[in-house]
Amino acid sequence: MFEISGFAVGTVFIKRSWIAFLDTGNPMALQFPHWALERYYEQIPNSAWNETYKRYQFPCPGKTMPDIVFGVGDSFKGVIPGNLIQYYLLDGPRNICLGDIYATKDGDTVLWGKLIIQNFYVVHDYKNRRVGFANKSVK
Repeated sequence: MFEISGFAVGTVFIKRSWIAFLDTGNPMALQFPHWALERYYEQIPNSAWNETYKRYQFPCPGKTMPDIVFGVGDSFKGVIPGNLIQYYLLDGPRNICLGDIYATKDGDTVLWGKLIIQNFYVVHDYKNRRVGFANKSVK
């Protein structure tokens, strides 16, 4: 468990904290508080919340999704490149896709898995009960 210190899509970093858990066996791509997802999908024209799937849907982009920046502590800023954010075809005839970023069910506690663990250096300090991050070059 660790604290996220903020979030940005584009140039504005919003200092608002929430708790994240790392789960090495979690196949989910990424989870954020619903308020953060609203900010993210504002960058994608014609996106809308899909209540059935509990995720956002949008016209299939044909381009890379926007990057997401997250903070840990006062100094680390991690960038999740948009090309790593997955989406799936939901409705082929209408060209509608479904994003693979999940909204939390209980406010500001999220679960992060494979996408974060594979694309950042993650250091677990069990003795002091803390987690450290470093950026690494991803393709």
